[in-house]
This record gives sequence, C-alpha cells and structure tokens, in this order.
Amino acid sequence: MALLGLCVRNGRGRYITKILSFGILWALTVYTLYQFRSITIDVPVPHLNSRFLLQKRMDPLTRHTDSTTESLSFDAEPFVDKSPMLTEDNLIEDIQKRMPNLPIVYWNKNKNKPMGHNNTCARFPSMFDLEFNNIYWQTLRTTNGTFQLFGAYLDKRPNNRLGPTVRILGMIDRIEPTVITYCQFWFDGRKDPVVAKSFEYKYIW
Repeated sequence: MALLGLCVRNGRGRYITKILSFGILWALTVYTLYQFRSITIDVPVPHLNSRFLLQKRMDPLTRHTDSTTESLSFDAEPFVDKSPMLTEDNLIEDIQKRMPNLPIVYWNKNKNKPMGHNNTCARFPSMFDLEFNNIYWQTLRTTNGTFQLFGAYLDKRPNNRLGPTVRILGMIDRIEPTVITYCQFWFDGRKDPVVAKSFEYKYIW
C-alpha cells in the first residue's frame, strides 16, 4: 500500500510540473512577440520636389527617351478603309442581294411617287412599316391571330386546277384561322396594286 501511494504522488507531481513549464513558456512567447511589435524602424524617405520633376521633363538632355516614344507613335499609320465608296444604287443592290425578301429596289424606284388607290386605301407600305422576325419571317398581325410569312411563290404548273396561283408559305398562331385576308400585287408601270382575296388556307404540316 505504501509503494502504491508513492507512485500516485510522483505521477501528480510530474503533471503539475508539466503544466507550470507550459505556462512559463507561453508567457515568455507572448512577451517576446510584444517586444518585437513595439520596435519601430525609421527609414528615411527622400523628398520629391515637383518642380524638379517638371524641370527634368522639360530638359532636352533628359527627354530623348520620351521623344523616341512620341515619334514612334506619330509615325504609325492608322488603318483606313480605302475601298471605293458605293453609290446609292450600288448600295441598294447589295442590300437586295443580302435580303431578297425585302423589295428595296422597287421601293427606291417609286419612293417619290404616290403609290396606292388613294391616301387611305391600298397604299404601298414603307420600309419602316415592315416587321421581320428572325430576318426571314415577315410579321402580319390581324384580329384573329398573327401570321409569320416566309415567302410567296408563283405556281404555274399545268396540273394546277386553279390556274396560275400565288402560294404564300407561312405560319399562324391559330389552329383554324377565320380572318379574311387580301393580297396586293405591285407591278412596274402601275401606281396602284392588284388586290386579290385569299382563296383558302392549307395545312402542310
């Protein structure tokens, strides 16, 4: 029993010694860090005189590097489009090739002429009145749905029971359209269009 008690006492003494040693080391570490933090280092900073800098900038002896840079920048030739300027007719023809669904050639030829039956009926539309969706689809808004018109095609096949017919390929946001539509056909040499009522709507898909 006496030997067991001695071992217990020695174990407690070592534990207390470790705690005291750790506390002393921690206190020394904190004290050392605090001492280093309080040290100030004075580094002399030279005073920059703005007048001296300006004088150095204007001095011809010290300006050779800047002048070289400036001369290089002024000697560079900018990129200029030197292609020949297009006339109005050439520009319109180029637009017509890029956008075949836009009758800009016909519109430009008759833009200063009174086109239509009268001031309110069957007037030739302006280019600004046409509405296109996704470049190719011309939009027509009616009281019974909105049409998206792709193109018009002349059908002159011999087996066509209707004879020469203009078929318009398009879409509408209705299952069965009931609106009555009319087509205006414009020809060279006429100031008013030929108006034809739509014959039927056919579903192709």
